[in-house]
Amino acid sequence: MTTTQRINVLGAGSASHFVNPSTAHNTSFCRKTRPRLRQHLMRSVLSALCLCFLVCPPAFADTKHASKTLYLTFDDGPSERYTPKILDELRAAHVHATFFVLGYRCDEFPQIVRRMHREGHELGNHGYLHEDVVSLSRSCLQRDVLRTDHSIYRASGVIPTFYRPPGGHIDNQERKLILQMGHPIRMWTVDSFDWKARSTQDIDQALADKIRPQAVILFHDGVSGSRYTAEILPKLLSRWKSAGYAFGTLK
Repeated sequence: MTTTQRINVLGAGSASHFVNPSTAHNTSFCRKTRPRLRQHLMRSVLSALCLCFLVCPPAFADTKHASKTLYLTFDDGPSERYTPKILDELRAAHVHATFFVLGYRCDEFPQIVRRMHREGHELGNHGYLHEDVVSLSRSCLQRDVLRTDHSIYRASGVIPTFYRPPGGHIDNQERKLILQMGHPIRMWTVDSFDWKARSTQDIDQALADKIRPQAVILFHDGVSGSRYTAEILPKLLSRWKSAGYAFGTLK
């Protein structure tokens, strides 16, 4: 079994594609052109959450022992169709990953979120409905992050540490707010482009010559292209292990 390493990574990458589900609630009132809502209530909830992270700060890696480590991350799940298959492959290979989950999907499939946590994977906050955070007012962004935290907690019993903005879109104002809420922001360094893949070969080609020690690889387990991610994952894990790589979670 590979040993889970720990790392602190802050990078940038190309934005991933996502289409909001037809069941998503109407959140147009949260746009920045509208007044701030429930500010006084959010402050008290925010203070309590931040205190938790100040008391229990995240630990980071000894990079000397993580030089040939890869960090697999999966966005936009959980999905009932693809996530269990991906979890099966990770378990068979004794590999841990980080899943940046959507709040509404945690509410729909809490049993999958519990399985992620039970099998040693890290859970991250990816927003409730995969909205562009730059377009949200401050109060609505706070509510979105906290709502997702609560959904993850209800499903798994843990509060996520890390946050990844939907599509990778974020500016300094939103970045500062999310950091104040106790969530370090984690991006990626390599994009598999599985969100637009039409075959496993598309993913293989996107990753060719891109893998380096300490790479944070972006996959998805909640989009249509995730079917190809699940199919090619065993091949990729075997290849990278043969090249001497270990795997870790973003802790």
